[in-house]
Amino acid sequence: MKKFFLAALAIAAIASCTKNEVVSVPEQSEITFQTVATKAAEPFDTDNKFISYAWFLQKDDDWANDNATSSAYISGAEIKYNSTLKAWKATDTYYWPKQGSLTFFAWTVTTTATPSLTGATVGCTNTEGITVTTAYDLTQNKNVDFMVADIKADQTDNTTTISPWKAGVPTVFRHALSKLEFKVVTVDNGGDPKDYSSEDVSFTLKSIALTGVNNNKTYAQGIDDIADHTWTEASPVVEIASLPVYTNATGLPVTNIEQKLTPSGDDYYIVLPQAMDVDDELVITYDITTDYTGSPVTETVSQSVKLSEIYPSDWEPTTNYVLTIKLGIKEIYWAPSVEPWTDAPSASTQF
Repeated sequence: MKKFFLAALAIAAIASCTKNEVVSVPEQSEITFQTVATKAAEPFDTDNKFISYAWFLQKDDDWANDNATSSAYISGAEIKYNSTLKAWKATDTYYWPKQGSLTFFAWTVTTTATPSLTGATVGCTNTEGITVTTAYDLTQNKNVDFMVADIKADQTDNTTTISPWKAGVPTVFRHALSKLEFKVVTVDNGGDPKDYSSEDVSFTLKSIALTGVNNNKTYAQGIDDIADHTWTEASPVVEIASLPVYTNATGLPVTNIEQKLTPSGDDYYIVLPQAMDVDDELVITYDITTDYTGSPVTETVSQSVKLSEIYPSDWEPTTNYVLTIKLGIKEIYWAPSVEPWTDAPSASTQF
C-alpha cells in the first residue's frame, strides 16, 4: 500500500541584504478515527475492527459536486484501536493532505477478526460508496450485523474527540440490515393479558418461522452524508422456503407476563430489507393443554398469517421490528333453547 512520507518540519530561509528570516510550516497530522456504533449509541467496542476508505479532492473541490473526479487515497484499510496511543488507526500510517480534502467511508461486522462477508465482495467507489457485490447471502452470513458508516465528506483534519480517545474522523456506523424481535403473551378475547393458570389451561410455544423471505441481494450505500442503503434483488429472486426465527424443542411456557423471545443458535434475527410478497407468511406452532377432567388434553396448533398484514410497510435498513404475538382461546358458552312439542297426527278412539 502506498504510503505518504512527508517531512514533519520544513524550513525556508528567505535571504535579504540585512537578515535571514526563518518560516516554520505546521506539522502534518496523522489520520485517526472516532467510532460510534450508531447515531445515539455508545462508542464502538475497542475489541472490534472496521474497514475504511478515503477519496481525495484537490483544494476548492467538494464531494457534492466533484466526487466523480476524486482519487483513491486510502483503500480497504483495517482500522483498530491502539491502546498505547489511545487512538483508532490503521497499521500503516496515513497523513492528511496539506490543502486538499478527504471523504471517508467505512464498514464493519463488529468482529475482533478482520471484517468480512462470506460469499460476497465488499468494496467502495466514488459513485456508489460502500458496495456489496456477488450478492449478500443471508444463509451464509447468519445474524451478521453488517454496518456502514455515515459518509464524512470534505474532511481536512482530525476533528471529533470521544474521551479518552485521540481526536479523529467521526465514524458513525448504522445497521444496513433489518432486525426482528418477537415477544409473546397470553390474552383474553379482547387482547388484554390474561392468566389462564387457575383455569387449568396452559400454552407452550414451540416455533415461529417465516416463509418466502428474500435471501440474496446486492448493496450500494450511495454518496449522500446519510446512506441510502439500497438493496437490490438478485435475478431471479432467491427466497428461503422457511426461515426459523424462534425454535424451542421442549417448548416455552407462555403466560400473561409479556416476555421477549431469545432465538436459538439455529434461528435468524437479522434479515435483508425487503417488501412483503403476497405469499410470505409467519407460521407459529404451539401447544394448548387443558385439564378439566384430571386427564390432560394437549392440542398442537399451527397457524399462519400473511407478513403483509403484520408488516404493511417494507422492512427497512437500520430498523428493529418488534412483534408481540398474543395467544388466547375462546371460552365455551352454551346457547340453550327448548324446541316446542311436536304434535302427532290427530287421533281418536271410541268406547
